[in-house]
Amino acid sequence: LGVALVGFGEELVTRGVALVGFRGRFTEVGAWAASSTIFALLHAMNVLFGQSVAATVQQMVMAFLLGSALYVVRMSTGTLVAGMVIHAVWDFGAVGMGGSGADQNALTLVGGLTNNLLMVIGLVAAIVIARRVSQSSADALATQATA
Repeated sequence: LGVALVGFGEELVTRGVALVGFRGRFTEVGAWAASSTIFALLHAMNVLFGQSVAATVQQMVMAFLLGSALYVVRMSTGTLVAGMVIHAVWDFGAVGMGGSGADQNALTLVGGLTNNLLMVIGLVAAIVIARRVSQSSADALATQATA
């Protein structure tokens, strides 16, 4: 239950309140980058709980990439619920992998490579969607100005 609540809270803050607020201040590209950066920064506090600086920086980079993928989910579904579910499943897998104590070298390698590939795809998709939304907004403003 705790894993689900973390995903719920982080999605509500970053792809809910922050993303909507940033859209009023920035272009869609800026709103995506700012909300994904906030998501990454939320993970910086793990260094205060004994995680090494190197591991925390790596986690922040991964969080930014996952935040980009979750931005794509938010943009493509129009709802926070899908991202909350994906986030909860992601966290459950991450906690399960880290807390099982089993020797999972092959599984960890395959999972890590798959996650990295999905993160890159999510980042590229986030940039493409954000640019398209920004261009659509600019086109709509130009049409209103000439009408």
